[in-house]
Amino acid sequence: MRTLFLVCFAALLALPAQAQLGFGLRGGADFEPDAFFIGGHLVVRNVANVINIEPSVEIGFGSTDFTGGIGGLSGSAATNEPPIQAYGVVADDLSFTVLRANLNAMYPFDLTGTGTAAFYPIVGVGLYSFKYEDNNAIPSDRHTEVGVNLGAGVSFGMFGIDATVGIGDVADVALRGKVTFGG
Repeated sequence: MRTLFLVCFAALLALPAQAQLGFGLRGGADFEPDAFFIGGHLVVRNVANVINIEPSVEIGFGSTDFTGGIGGLSGSAATNEPPIQAYGVVADDLSFTVLRANLNAMYPFDLTGTGTAAFYPIVGVGLYSFKYEDNNAIPSDRHTEVGVNLGAGVSFGMFGIDATVGIGDVADVALRGKVTFGG
């Protein structure tokens, strides 16, 4: 995760003069594993006069029935073993916390050709680091995964909606809304 932050910092240092900087809030849901998340982002617009760079950090909270597990985690439901219970916690019911860092490159389609469209579709690709912790494990069980995001959405003014699919050990689908100030 430290490498991702260093890459973001280096990208900010190398900004061309015409790039515009914005910041914002985001929130949404992951669907596999199921989680609700909130976070913040930066937007560096017009990098090389073509793309927007969007680093973000999100924290998520969720649970799963453990039938498929999360990434490298696996449960007794996957092995047909009876659930294990300790200290009132059933092993087949996993509660988890996620910290995810993203570095996405987004390409906005300017349908008007003027560069000032208020509504435009976007597509993107990026890297993510997905750090999660099993809140029920004794002792705590932590994992970190990295992967690639593929996404698409729409932006209208300072608001945006997008959906991403993660490719990696934690292949999640996320739907998020965001608001961006400045830039």
